[in-house]
Amino acid sequence: MDFKQEYQKIINSLIKENFPKLKNKEVNVLEIPKYVVWWVGGFVFKRFIIVTFAVRNLDKKSQRGLFANELCHVEDSIKRNYFQESMQFIRENLSWLFNTKFSFNIERKTELKTIRKGYGKELYEFSSKRERKKSKQVLESLYKRGYLSPKQIKFFIIIKTNKNILF
Repeated sequence: MDFKQEYQKIINSLIKENFPKLKNKEVNVLEIPKYVVWWVGGFVFKRFIIVTFAVRNLDKKSQRGLFANELCHVEDSIKRNYFQESMQFIRENLSWLFNTKFSFNIERKTELKTIRKGYGKELYEFSSKRERKKSKQVLESLYKRGYLSPKQIKFFIIIKTNKNILF
């Protein structure tokens, strides 16, 4: 099975559904072994979504949640030129080592944007799978960096659905 092709179908479908800024942009997916970068579920550099082989083990709903979240990052990245994007990439990765505040702001904003675009249930599925597989220590690190827990995602879905007050 060609996973890259399957991922590309999901990405193209998501773009058609709810990412109008990306309609005329080519967004590619690249799959890499997990040992290349230890923290990755997916990350973006300009219009490349890079995922590890572990994404193959996710169900389609979780994959859609992951890719919708990464497409939110892509939407933000297309506003920057190549130099700005390179600096952003370096800054984000250095923040993983030294300063969680920068990554917290980026990830929290992107997670909320994913929910606002209507992919909260998919993001919830992805986050739930991640929560079952990762250690408590790894999860604490992720949550300190702005990622939402499944419980928080559920909360924001309820608020969005019922009151639309935070979005």
